[in-house]
Amino acid sequence: MSRLSVKVLAVLGVMLLSSSAFAESQEEMNAQMQEATQQWSQAMAGLGNAMAQAMGQAPAAGGQSVAIEAISFRELKTLLKPKLGSLALEKASGETNKAMGMNISFAEGVYRDEKDGSRVKVKITDMGSMSGFGHMANNMWANMEIDRESSDGSSERTLDLNGRKAMEKIRSSGWAELTALAGQGRFSVELSGDVKRNVAVLYDAIKDVDMNQLDTWQATGSQAQ
Repeated sequence: MSRLSVKVLAVLGVMLLSSSAFAESQEEMNAQMQEATQQWSQAMAGLGNAMAQAMGQAPAAGGQSVAIEAISFRELKTLLKPKLGSLALEKASGETNKAMGMNISFAEGVYRDEKDGSRVKVKITDMGSMSGFGHMANNMWANMEIDRESSDGSSERTLDLNGRKAMEKIRSSGWAELTALAGQGRFSVELSGDVKRNVAVLYDAIKDVDMNQLDTWQATGSQAQ
C-alpha cells in the first residue's frame, strides 16, 4: 500500500471518528432538549392550573381548565324575597354578562323600610369565572382584620357573621353598608342605604337572605361547556 493510500485512510478514519463523536453529542443534546421541553410543559401546566383556580376555574383531566359558569341572574333574583326583615321589596333587576371567557351575574333589589321609609339596596353577586381573581380584587378585606373609626364618627370593621366573613361600613352621613361572603368567596351579598346609622336594619334583613343556597350553588355549580 502506497504512502498516499495510508494517508488517505488515516484522514478518512479521523473524519469517521469525528462524525461519530458529533453524532453522540447531538443525540445527547437532543435528549437533554427533550427532557427540558417536558419539564417546561409540566411547569406551564402547573402554572396554568394555578392561574385557572385564581380565575375561578377548575383544572380538568389532562391539565385542561374548565370555567365555572355563573348562576343566571334569574336564579339569584329568587333570593330577593318580598320581605327581608322590616324591608319590603319595591323593584328587582339583574344581569348576566359574558365576555372573553369570563362571566359574572348579579341580582339587585330596592327595598323600603316600612318603619321610617328609608330605602336599602340589596345586591347578590356571583363572580363566576372571576371568583378567585374578583374575590381578591373586590374584597381585599376578606383576609384582613379591620377595625377603624375616623374623627367624624365614620367606621369600618370586619366581623364574623354566623360563620361568614363580613364587612360593616358606617358613614357620618347616616349611610351604611353590610357585605357578607358565601360559597368560598364566590358570592357576595351587599346591603347598603341611608339608614340614619341604624345598621341593625341591615343585620335583620340579611338574616332572611338564603346564604346556604349560595353555598349549595358553589358546591354543585354548573361548568361551562
